[in-house]
Amino acid sequence: MWRKFQKSKIQYLDYWLLMPYIILCAIGALMVYSASSDLMSINGLKPDAYFTKQLIYIAIGFILLLFTFFLRLSVLRSSKLLMWSTIVVFLALLYLFGLSHFRPSAAVNGATAGFQSGPSRFNRLNLRNY
Repeated sequence: MWRKFQKSKIQYLDYWLLMPYIILCAIGALMVYSASSDLMSINGLKPDAYFTKQLIYIAIGFILLLFTFFLRLSVLRSSKLLMWSTIVVFLALLYLFGLSHFRPSAAVNGATAGFQSGPSRFNRLNLRNY
């Protein structure tokens, strides 16, 4: 059954969208490496540290792309998913608002409303751009 499902979904894959995505990811990773390797080696750090992080982000993005490609549309049309995603976004924004007002000492480079998630930092300005 899984093979039948995979074959039926793969026939709808748009290679004219997938190939530019892969090419742009490769060009972006090379640009990150070329922009950061000299500075990192001057500071005595590994020159490919940012390149490795970029490759990890590309891999995570590709895994999410595959996950959403093989996801059934009935899951996305579910009202429970909309409700829970709205609650999660609201709680994240409430957390950022509270952090900026009750703990302004958490500022990093002047941004007071952000939170650290592993090696990445997110703030409410990132959400406003979309």
